Amino acid sequence: MDCKCTNNNKTTEDHGCCPIGSEPQLAANYKSKGNEDKFGDLPVYLNGKGDKWIIVTYDIFGFDGGRTRLICDQLAGLGYNVILPDFYKGKPFQEGQSFDTLP
Repeated sequence: MDCKCTNNNKTTEDHGCCPIGSEPQLAANYKSKGNEDKFGDLPVYLNGKGDKWIIVTYDIFGFDGGRTRLICDQLAGLGYNVILPDFYKGKPFQEGQSFDTLP
């Protein structure tokens, strides 16, 4: 199914792909505002300055996908330090994969 939620406003109609009130589809040309770094061997995405920290976990689209980094950037814009750890260390779970093989 193709998502019809591509305007710049929150969704006001149920298209079956996005709940009413959800954000529109992320623009393909969105550029993250933070930086990738590592804590030990754990890759992380970092953004923001402030006294308080927020740890963000990604959704089904993973460390590099979906709108997760946009959300991190929005939270950083509100004055928070934001960290997005890549728990799977660049090897996301694949359909049919055994849970025993996760890092």
